[in-house]
Amino acid sequence: MISSRPTRRLAIGLILLSAAFCAEAFDVRVEGLEGEVRDNVEAMLTPVRERSTTTIRQTYRAQTDRAVRAGLEALGHYRSDIRYDWTEPKKEGEEPLLTVRITAGPRVKVRKTELTLRGEAADDPAFQELSGGFPPEGTPLNHGDYDAFKGTVERTAIRRGFFDGHFLRAELGIDPLVDASDWIFEYDGGVRYRFGEMTIEGSQIREPILRGILPFKPGDPYSADDITEWNRRLNATGWFNSVVVSPDIAAGKRSESKTLPVKTRVSPKRGNQVETGLGYSTDVGPRGQLKWTKPWINDSGHSISAATELSTLEQSGDLSYKIPLEENALEHYWLLQTGYKHEDLNDTLSKGATVRASRYWAPYEGWQKSLSLTWSLNDFTQGLDDYKTTLIYPSATISRTRSRGGLMPRWGESQRVTVDFAQEL
Repeated sequence: MISSRPTRRLAIGLILLSAAFCAEAFDVRVEGLEGEVRDNVEAMLTPVRERSTTTIRQTYRAQTDRAVRAGLEALGHYRSDIRYDWTEPKKEGEEPLLTVRITAGPRVKVRKTELTLRGEAADDPAFQELSGGFPPEGTPLNHGDYDAFKGTVERTAIRRGFFDGHFLRAELGIDPLVDASDWIFEYDGGVRYRFGEMTIEGSQIREPILRGILPFKPGDPYSADDITEWNRRLNATGWFNSVVVSPDIAAGKRSESKTLPVKTRVSPKRGNQVETGLGYSTDVGPRGQLKWTKPWINDSGHSISAATELSTLEQSGDLSYKIPLEENALEHYWLLQTGYKHEDLNDTLSKGATVRASRYWAPYEGWQKSLSLTWSLNDFTQGLDDYKTTLIYPSATISRTRSRGGLMPRWGESQRVTVDFAQEL
């Protein structure tokens, strides 16, 4: 059984190869290989082509052989037939030619995989799922896959707060007699760090409002996903121009309690935002649009927005006032709205005004709910007929939107149910 650490072995081979040659270049030609194996060997031979023939022949032969075998073994070919043919130049100005004739041997396959977890990582679900990332038995060996799995373990440790974690054992064992490889890992995660004191700097919003949307609290196990979620929530409020969240890992390592202070730095968004637009519709002709938003009015995070659309046949305007609640400003809030619309299309003239007060329960995931009370006044004139209605009605809405595939969804669905009850006044 051969036990190797492929990344370090390849790096050492390249360093020795670089030291062996030093001036006049010569050419190297590879025969007998195709596809991925040929590409890998060619890549390993690149330094050889850039070095000199002025060293001792035995030295260049040994170093070239090392580079060729490294390229083959990286893809699991440990028993290959390699032959070298050195041709001196026949004419002045020509370069010497080294021909490497290779018959790739049988490819080593994965025989056994094992991941042993120590410390608190042994009980962490994210670590326990890692064994599912091993290649199935019989998979052709690729050193890159081995390194990738090892990197996944290390990244999982950082993401889950195991900052003192380290490998007790990480071996890629090769049995060339039966073309089999064993992946043996033993990882000690140590103690999982926890969230410590949270500080918020630069905010124009009262701190209790912000802490109401915090996805973790001091003492909770550290998770990089929680840091990302905290960043997302702060941006989703619309109150800030920039958000930087920084857990102090160095301070956490110095502490006996293994707690990470978290520093949040924000900068307020500008007080007023204005958007304008121009368009054309075959129904109403040219139209213009103006939207004004004030993302925050006071230190409780209240906001206001207004929008209007104008054309010769249609005119409308809307005004909204949002009141976030301290328990969770993103998911719990009141929304006060009023609007007016005037239309003169064909032989119908209509005017309408609404006033609505709504209470929202809107979690980021799951069912969103709202209760509303609306007052509506509408006036219709069609030909010689004239109609007027005044309504006041409550309504309830539940909705949910789901998707899979991240920023490029491959599946999604939207569900919405609204119940209204109206009584004419």
